[in-house]
Amino acid sequence: MVSDRDTVPDFTPQDPREEIIEYLRAHPAAADTVDGILEWWLCSQRYKTTKDAIQKALDDLVHEGLIDFRDTGEEKRIFFSANRSRKDPQ
Repeated sequence: MVSDRDTVPDFTPQDPREEIIEYLRAHPAAADTVDGILEWWLCSQRYKTTKDAIQKALDDLVHEGLIDFRDTGEEKRIFFSANRSRKDPQ
């Protein structure tokens, strides 16, 4: 049996060239020095890439029953061990 997890490739770091192009697509008027690009562009782009990878991992773990979540009512979720949710109904 093939799970959803088997069909999605593992997260791998992006080529910086791809990150720069993605940033410029999102911010076409951007211009900066190499130090500024390192601090602002790539940091921002890596945060988004990493956040997407973490969200996917969390979704996989929920699907597998290893973790659970509680909606906060603010379009956010609090994640925790599935063992806790079985013991603590709150």
